[in-house]
Amino acid sequence: RNKCSCCWIKKMRRGLFLLCLFCSQLVFALDFEKLTSSVNVPGNATTSYEKQWTPFHNPSALSMKKGAKKASFSLSYNNYFTLKEFSSYAASASMFTKYIDVGVAFSRFGFSEYNENIVGLAVSRKFANRFTIAIQGDYCFVSIPKTEGTHGVFLFELGTMVDVYKGFSIGFHAFNPILSSIQFGTNKIEIPSIYSLGFSYEYLQYMTFLLQIDQQVFAPTRFKIGMEYDVNDFFVAKIGFQGFPAQPMIGFSAKYIGIQLDAKLEWQTSLGVNTGCRLSYSF
Repeated sequence: RNKCSCCWIKKMRRGLFLLCLFCSQLVFALDFEKLTSSVNVPGNATTSYEKQWTPFHNPSALSMKKGAKKASFSLSYNNYFTLKEFSSYAASASMFTKYIDVGVAFSRFGFSEYNENIVGLAVSRKFANRFTIAIQGDYCFVSIPKTEGTHGVFLFELGTMVDVYKGFSIGFHAFNPILSSIQFGTNKIEIPSIYSLGFSYEYLQYMTFLLQIDQQVFAPTRFKIGMEYDVNDFFVAKIGFQGFPAQPMIGFSAKYIGIQLDAKLEWQTSLGVNTGCRLSYSF
């Protein structure tokens, strides 16, 4: 009897969770941050981060520090507030050539009864060995199989990065600048339109400082900061912070040859703990 009661309570909690989530999405917007959250960049300050491309953030990072690499692959996982339903999964692949660099990526947030998904194709090029320009096309779709089915929309992103002077760089990223949204019958899910300006400074080749300002249309301005410290050739320590709501973060990267493991722990002061890990390989 106790077992049946527990199962019933779990099902009821799951049903209430789905109902609240669905209603909130219909009224407000797709949860872009959870769908595309970064694991490898401290403070999620990705706009001017040159070392690796973070899918669905500034696509011009593809070309900034590719060096002699020919291709790279990555898998990542994020969990929010220790709830299984609040998890995201992502995969990406990049190919580097003499003239252009190409990246493809996919990310999914949610579970079988409600999930948000985005798939994208990015193209980037570096000019004069100092700045990059990139464009990315995405297809974003939401699936509620039992009641609404699957609906989606195409959108795009623009990005650029500039090496200004001796380790100082500036990045700009526009996500969904034309305010695309997903229509569900008479209701719709708004997809955020976000403009980001980022600054990075590399000090003595072993410390990197990041600052980013995000302006989402019809939302408050948000600030993000991060710092990396290269302990040695194999290990990097990271700390970061982003506001509204306040969210401190610690993390690390462990590197060996072309393999890199990233992990992070965030504390969202109003809701709890977020964790993430990412495995990538470049050659």
